[in-house]
Amino acid sequence: MALVGFGSFLFHTVATRWAEWGDVLPILLFMLLYLWLVLTLFFGWPIWLKLAGLAVYFAVTFYAEAAIPGDVLWGGALYVPTLFLMLVIGTVLYWRRLRGAAAFLVAIIVFLLSFSARTLDTQVCTAFPVGTHFLWHLLNAVLLYILVRTAILHSGPRAARR
Repeated sequence: MALVGFGSFLFHTVATRWAEWGDVLPILLFMLLYLWLVLTLFFGWPIWLKLAGLAVYFAVTFYAEAAIPGDVLWGGALYVPTLFLMLVIGTVLYWRRLRGAAAFLVAIIVFLLSFSARTLDTQVCTAFPVGTHFLWHLLNAVLLYILVRTAILHSGPRAARR
């Protein structure tokens, strides 16, 4: 989580291409590690299936980033597979009546708000000069907190049914 914050700070400080990678790569690394954690602690998938799931997620994420033009979603295509995946995971947790489902659903709402703030920033800036991009960062900090807290409190043997 600290690398995500540092990478974002770096990109917004120097705004170069290499700093953009310093911003995006820690986010992608967090997303992959968290997916591994969810597939391990909540779903108990075997290693081969987790590796396949991560490979599919990684491929779909980079395909979306490459295929969707940068002016669509203000360059946020990278996050669309994550949103879809979060919806699937939250739904499965809810259907299985696992503890943590409600927290995960709250995380989805926070991510929707965050992604909306990021996407609408350029349109809002004309009327509200500060924009909404800062909300993207603040809400993502809340999102990461919820996700990590959910994994800590509601996974493993204690993840029994409600």
